[in-house]
Amino acid sequence: MISNNQQKHEVSMTALLIEYHNLMEQLEQNGEGMELVSDLRTRLQSVASRITPAILARYEHIRQRHKLNGKHPLVEVKNGSCWCGCKVPAYQRFLLRIQVQTCQQCGRLLLNVPEHVIHS
Repeated sequence: MISNNQQKHEVSMTALLIEYHNLMEQLEQNGEGMELVSDLRTRLQSVASRITPAILARYEHIRQRHKLNGKHPLVEVKNGSCWCGCKVPAYQRFLLRIQVQTCQQCGRLLLNVPEHVIHS
């Protein structure tokens, strides 16, 4: 059985990963404007400090690998599948409630994103 604390922790980890990813994208797009870049870096460091180091390292590794082909390292599981079309096994979808998982086919980080995280 998954405790409410485990679910809350994973929801916050998912939200942090999404926020971290969005900040990285903004930082890459806004190469000029020192004040904006400085603000983005400060916010990025703040978010990164709250993400589990192992998950952050996996994110960065996947991000660098997929950066070459323009694909995102984070994907939401929809209808039991990853973005690449790989069916995510039931046990892995269950584990998504308490921890970030990796797609067995494309290697991206799978997210179980609750409605309030997407639309907040």
